[in-house]
Amino acid sequence: MSDPGKLTQVEDKLQTLRAVGASAHFLQGEPLYHQLGTRHYQAAIWCGNGNALLQPAKYVKGLLDALPASVTLYENTDITGLERLSQGRVRANGVAGRIEAQQVLVCLNAFISRSGIDDSATFAMELSASLTRQLTDAEYQAIGAVEPWGVLSTRPLGATVRLTPDRRVMIRNTAEYRLRDLSASELRVRREHHVLGLQRRFPFLGAQDIQYTWTGHLSATRSGQAFFDRVEEGVFAVAGCNGSGVARGTLWGRLLAELASGVDSPLLQSVMQRAEPGWLPPRPFFDIGAMLRMRVEAVRARTEI
Repeated sequence: MSDPGKLTQVEDKLQTLRAVGASAHFLQGEPLYHQLGTRHYQAAIWCGNGNALLQPAKYVKGLLDALPASVTLYENTDITGLERLSQGRVRANGVAGRIEAQQVLVCLNAFISRSGIDDSATFAMELSASLTRQLTDAEYQAIGAVEPWGVLSTRPLGATVRLTPDRRVMIRNTAEYRLRDLSASELRVRREHHVLGLQRRFPFLGAQDIQYTWTGHLSATRSGQAFFDRVEEGVFAVAGCNGSGVARGTLWGRLLAELASGVDSPLLQSVMQRAEPGWLPPRPFFDIGAMLRMRVEAVRARTEI
């Protein structure tokens, strides 16, 4: 944290992390600087020795490449909705075709409502991020030739920052409740916000050093727990990743397949018991409340962006 006061209950957090097998240590001041190569952060809990950063695009691409011959993959295929047929079958209707099956697993996260499931109690969040060019040898040595790292803020809207193995800096310091996608001009405004965050951490990096900027969506819930359920006969769905990424998403996918197959396990039961996304007020009341809450959280996280 750039503001140490926002890192609370340190000992409790350390005990929890160590209880699940992580190697966790509290760092501040010079030891933290030597770990990260930037003085922006004043206090942190460092997790290592067995933990890892996952490159999500490479991971998902690897899963697709490893699919068995019995699985057919249709990419870039728009599905417009699900239709109940006779004899318990379900039809997924698309723009260019349709597929029928006895069971359908809906794993659309932020876009679950597009399948016709409107009661998941989830809502979409839009995030944007930027990735810099590779650091030069001189720049890398200047920050101490540190090992790749990732920083997560304790504040909901604080920045996520990565130093990648190929010496790039990635920053995500915007998160918004939005009812429409960002336009190109709006994304440029977010890019300027990324530049400010970069320069707080590494003053030698500026707008000219950003190579890529993009935006995307995640699915959130009021409680922080997922929507995970048998929606109706033959239809199973999961949504509400709350920013936990493909690692947790992979686990949910496996458990959803277990649920659809009638396989039980203690882990499945644990997820089912916790799958309480929380009640959301109807629109437009939720829209107003969500936007106000995001503004409050942005103010609270202003030193972390």
